Amino acid sequence: MGLTSACLVGLTYILVLVLLPSLLSFGKDRKPHVAYTTKGGRLLERLMAGMGSRVLARPKLTYSIVILIVASCFIGITRFDVSFDLRRSMGLDVPYVNRLHAISETPVGSLYSYDVAIEFDKPDAVKDPENLRKFEQLIEEVKSFRLTKKTSSLLDIIKDMNQVVNNGDPAFYRIPENQEMVAQLLLLYENAGGLEVEKWVDYDYQRLRLAVEVDDYNSGEASRELRQIQHRGKELFPDAKILLIGSISQYSVMQDYITWGQIRSFFIALAVITILMIVVLGSIKVGLIAMIPNISPALVIGGIMGFANIPLDMITVTLMPMLLG
Repeated sequence: MGLTSACLVGLTYILVLVLLPSLLSFGKDRKPHVAYTTKGGRLLERLMAGMGSRVLARPKLTYSIVILIVASCFIGITRFDVSFDLRRSMGLDVPYVNRLHAISETPVGSLYSYDVAIEFDKPDAVKDPENLRKFEQLIEEVKSFRLTKKTSSLLDIIKDMNQVVNNGDPAFYRIPENQEMVAQLLLLYENAGGLEVEKWVDYDYQRLRLAVEVDDYNSGEASRELRQIQHRGKELFPDAKILLIGSISQYSVMQDYITWGQIRSFFIALAVITILMIVVLGSIKVGLIAMIPNISPALVIGGIMGFANIPLDMITVTLMPMLLG
């Protein structure tokens, strides 16, 4: 599909260079309009010519204004971020997004979430108090992340049951000291009709799950936090596999692929158009000057996006190469 699109673009370019001039050569030569012979052009053309003369007459002022605008745009570009948050991309005026936002603002709701799965190398490893305490360390670090709203895991059940069997003493809201006690608490919970354990651990007690609800979404911050979870998980569980599951991890990977792919496409298109301008105009200097109107829209819009807090998401990054039209 990409090769077909490139061939069609090349064919269109050849037709414009060969066929269009040939068609324009047919017909009789027309006399210039009276506006060109007596007034020096139409009103708009005279205004543009006068503006060009004033610009050429004040080169220092023109350079100063251009440098100021370009510097402002570069400052704005450094301020925008990559994000695929529905609330920022589509706005709360969209009823569907507004309803999602209202639910996410409640204590029990969240707009995004992801899971962390730990797969140990042997069965019953989840019942080991040492592994549970390391898992608790990982959870505390996840809770400290900027995007985290709430976490849920098997530890909540174990701590609750440990407190219940000790007469509700808050001091026992912790992980038991030995593996036998952990196994007894889980067995007691299941015998009492508890159905939550299977959500957090598999039948062999070899795979452990942590659910993380996210209060806000930022692609850059989410990617950083997910990498930190992978790194910290490998430190705490060197013999286990750390798996990231859910919409946030999928969005982060997909966003990175699309964003950097489109950015590369933008610069490739910029290089190709620059070469074509130089070839068509027959001068490197004139070709580079001709690229100013092509680069300016992307530069100005990038600055506006930064100052207006408009994120670089899948929609805006897809439209970016079209600015070079």
